[in-house]
Amino acid sequence: MLTAERIKSTEKIGLTTIRTYIDLMFDESPDFVTGAFGIELIERAGDRPNDENCFQSVFGKTEFGLVFPKLIKIKGLPPPPGSIALYYDDSNTTICHVGLTTADGKIISKWGLGGHVFKHPPHHTLSEYGHIKKYCKYIRE
Repeated sequence: MLTAERIKSTEKIGLTTIRTYIDLMFDESPDFVTGAFGIELIERAGDRPNDENCFQSVFGKTEFGLVFPKLIKIKGLPPPPGSIALYYDDSNTTICHVGLTTADGKIISKWGLGGHVFKHPPHHTLSEYGHIKKYCKYIRE
């Protein structure tokens, strides 16, 4: 059986392997990823709107659907806390996932429609979420 303890004991594994383990654990139960690879549960699914995805969690939702604000790319790393992390697909054309940066360099994001909110290292997400291409901030109008 795949357990967090077993995975934690594995040394020097690559990002692809880590993401594969995260996928397998998440498919078994979203609760299984908590504690593995620096992933922390921030908020349970039952404490959030049932039909909310990661985009709505970050940008908000109105009766007309998703509110997607104007964004400006942040240059230089690390990004300031509260920056928006945009995850793109392998072709770098589609935004697949979004989260907010924290002071300790991690990301807070909602995983799945009606899923939990996790705090995680930037690249330790589900593989379907792609990779971080850029960090942004809101443009205030």
